Amino acid sequence: MKVLLATNNQNKAREIRNIVAGKDIEIFTLSDLNLASDPEETGQTFAENATIKAEAALAEMKEKGFAGYAVAADDSGLCVDALEGGPGVYSARYAEVNGKPCTYKDNNKKLLKALKKIPMPERTAHFETVAVLINEDGTRTEAVGQLFGTIGKHERGHNGFGYDPIFIPEGTAITLAELSAEEKDEISHRGQAFRKLFA
Repeated sequence: MKVLLATNNQNKAREIRNIVAGKDIEIFTLSDLNLASDPEETGQTFAENATIKAEAALAEMKEKGFAGYAVAADDSGLCVDALEGGPGVYSARYAEVNGKPCTYKDNNKKLLKALKKIPMPERTAHFETVAVLINEDGTRTEAVGQLFGTIGKHERGHNGFGYDPIFIPEGTAITLAELSAEEKDEISHRGQAFRKLFA
């Protein structure tokens, strides 16, 4: 099975290739197929944004004559209870100012500042991924993955990306960025969603 993953995020692609290792599934990114799909994520939910990305990639692929591929996309974010579920769908651009792009470090810094006065027991949060797969015949599958934990007080670890250095999964004392790639893939929200999607 050939699957176009509607992303150019190589960290994400690596995670998903690890997740499907051993299955008869070949993962391609947009850049692998020279596709430029980059729709505006206007959805109010992870599911809406994942669908927007999948449909846009599918449309461009058809337009350019590709056949024999399913299209998968996901939208993920960090939902912090003390911030009423924020940054949520805005996780990747949480620290943006006037549309100016921000880095992972910018996002982490802003979040730590927002939670500065919140005690550890109240710094609960969860990562959520909604993954969508559209087969060539148009049938759709959706899967959700969640990982619960708390937000630490400072960044720790050098693995992973995004909010990994400040997120401490339930039942551990270390951040996602202190886990190996294999350990993270086993418990990650994205791992859960894509394993269900390709089951």
